[in-house]
Amino acid sequence: MNKKTTLTTTITLLLMFNNVFSQNLFVTRDDFTNQSLLEVNEIDGSILNTYNYTTTFPVEFEPLKSLIYDAETKEIYGISSNTSSSTIDGTIIKFNIETNIENSISLPTLSGGNYGDIIIANNKLFVTRDDFTNQSLLEVSKTDGSIINTYHYTTTFPGFEPLKSLIYDAETKEIYGISSNTSSSTIDGTIIKFNIETNIETSISLPTLSGGNYGDIIIANNKLFVTRDDFINQSLLEVSKTDGSIINTYNYTTTFPVEFEPLKSLIYDAETKEIYGISSNTSSSTIDGTIIKFNIETNIETSISLPTLSGGNYGDIFILENRTLSINDFSFSEDNLKIVKAYNLLGQEISQDTFNEIIILVYENGNIKKAYNKK
Repeated sequence: MNKKTTLTTTITLLLMFNNVFSQNLFVTRDDFTNQSLLEVNEIDGSILNTYNYTTTFPVEFEPLKSLIYDAETKEIYGISSNTSSSTIDGTIIKFNIETNIENSISLPTLSGGNYGDIIIANNKLFVTRDDFTNQSLLEVSKTDGSIINTYHYTTTFPGFEPLKSLIYDAETKEIYGISSNTSSSTIDGTIIKFNIETNIETSISLPTLSGGNYGDIIIANNKLFVTRDDFINQSLLEVSKTDGSIINTYNYTTTFPVEFEPLKSLIYDAETKEIYGISSNTSSSTIDGTIIKFNIETNIETSISLPTLSGGNYGDIFILENRTLSINDFSFSEDNLKIVKAYNLLGQEISQDTFNEIIILVYENGNIKKAYNKK
């Protein structure tokens, strides 16, 4: 098949395959002075683009976290706030991935505690708040951060950490969050489900296990997963959305250096059927990070290493998916460049001459493109 025929076939297939998508992988970075958003190669972890946030964060503010995407405005949101016994403040950053325009909104100054994670559910913006006594879910304006509605959780959290890892179940209209303890003896956890249409709150208790902690939660293919760290190994548990019982356990095989934090910031790539998580160290000298990808259909685990950078830390990760590939994504503008590697959608290296399936091509200049070559 010559080049012209291949190009014609590729463009024809682009028009036929309306369900073919691309995704972009992002990770935040804090170097103790500035914060940035890095777009990284989903195959090898190399940095493709860097955006340095221009918003000034007070020194007492934590690094930007809880990345979410507003499909309506094409903006990636993140939150940064302080933790205080007197007053708390918070800032939500919005970065438009198409225009590179950054905006921010300030959350109201409230009496002591902290702002937690954020989530967009049914086009509404929510943030958790912990005042050291009670926990609540605030609906805030996407324009100016003002509080629209407040819901006080009724579930009792006995010495548990603040509610975190918010996810939205579009099927049931519920916002999920998890709270747990960290212990050398036994760990317990509770998942809260709040229906944004009925205001009904329900909760499920996770099993009491030997020491360690429960981590983040994610819904993938209508299944509920939670991470667990027992201080030696890390695992991914599929749990019942009804009663919290453990359905399946997957023990990660990737080795995490002792200075790495537990796996966090779970996200689901619906295209590849993979749950992503990140683990990294925090250091004044150099930082390293690893992103783990676990396929929920094949149980195949792969990992990518992020570049070693000068001090600070890697933060949360985010996948921007469901972007229909353009003609440029399938073009052969790199024909004069050497293809150095080819991968399938599971991240496994394959022959460059693979036909009749979507493959990912990596060029010598670092660019990556998806292709479908029909034999």
